[in-house]
Amino acid sequence: MIKLKMMDFETGLQEESAENKSCLADVEVKLLGFDAMIKILSRRRPGQLIKTIAALEDLQFNILHTNITTIEQTVLYSFNVKVAGESRFTAEDIASSVQQIFSFIHANSSYDA
Repeated sequence: MIKLKMMDFETGLQEESAENKSCLADVEVKLLGFDAMIKILSRRRPGQLIKTIAALEDLQFNILHTNITTIEQTVLYSFNVKVAGESRFTAEDIASSVQQIFSFIHANSSYDA
């Protein structure tokens, strides 16, 4: 886990970065104020994208942009999100939450190919 904080002198906001890796997914998060970029590298599974989007929305993230790149059985999801409401998340909180999402999807998946 790498945690980095940098100050953006124009906005006065601190950029936070965090990484969280497991056997299910490698997660990288960059957070600046209420804007976050979330990158998830994992094995492709049916229904995984829609479940991930639903879970991110449950966390009160407004998804602004999504990019999906696939290479054989691997997928890279990139989400640009805005943290809604008064929620205060750190980059580490978001990365940990995404790992929990993927653990839940994996545990509830009937697909093992």
